[in-house]
Amino acid sequence: MHDAYLRAARSAHTYAGGNARAWWLAIVRNCCIASLNSRKRVTPHADVGAVMDATALAGGARICDAEAGAQSAERRGLMEKHLRALPLDYREALVLREIEDLSYREIADVLAIPIGTVMSRLARARAGLQKALAEETDHGL
Repeated sequence: MHDAYLRAARSAHTYAGGNARAWWLAIVRNCCIASLNSRKRVTPHADVGAVMDATALAGGARICDAEAGAQSAERRGLMEKHLRALPLDYREALVLREIEDLSYREIADVLAIPIGTVMSRLARARAGLQKALAEETDHGL
């Protein structure tokens, strides 16, 4: 994160207006990818725990009783497993939408891709998660 602050400070003169949040997230993303690549990691991982906390993915309100909480933890584990299995492009778009609550336009700006590609990646990511979870349920859960 420190690298991202430094990079943003050094390149503040390049900010041409518009969405400052998207500009900042693009810098953070690029710094993270550069850091991971320098460590010889191949695939950056999204914050899966944060995704699991998102209401849109977790499937509803917080559950209070112990039995329902255990089921929720099991479902969370399955979601984490299948989210990690998604291709990075899909996982990245999904995290920006569901966790960072960015609009499609903002995601397109952060990832430097057309808005149609954002929509496609999100649709494929959601379909992939649904399919994987359905298959998991069909196999005995």
